[in-house]
Amino acid sequence: MNTYGGVDLKQAAFMTSLSGPAGVLWPIALIWLMNRLGAARAMALNYIFAACALGSFALITIYPGVGWLIACGYGAFLGGATSGFYTLCTMAYPTTLRATGMSWAVGAGRVFSLFVPVLGGLAIASAVKPQVIAIALATPLLIVMVATLFLRPLLEKAQKFNT
Repeated sequence: MNTYGGVDLKQAAFMTSLSGPAGVLWPIALIWLMNRLGAARAMALNYIFAACALGSFALITIYPGVGWLIACGYGAFLGGATSGFYTLCTMAYPTTLRATGMSWAVGAGRVFSLFVPVLGGLAIASAVKPQVIAIALATPLLIVMVATLFLRPLLEKAQKFNT
């Protein structure tokens, strides 16, 4: 936000500090959405929101105030993605495989998450345009959103089998 949007360092730090509370509050609302829409649909909606929030990074050079949306959206919707992922796992895996399946999935996510800061740092150091970074941030979220929607019928089938 400071490098691309020219946001004062103190204000950028305050913006990003809001990602923590947003990451606590949004999952509570996501539970309500899951009860209303079903887990897969609510998670698909969460991923759309996340893609929009992180994709708005493309606007940071034009409107630095979008940093508030990016910071809150990052905390809220990626926090929601994590907590919602656990819900989807409990629905997808049979009880006998649940702990192993979730552990492998979480472990794989943690391994790949090691590369994100490195890639982000390289992008900033290489002066990659914010529009390219926004596409790089939003595209995987949109792919996961589509995958989540395709997962819905399988989750319904698994729920019938597990009960």
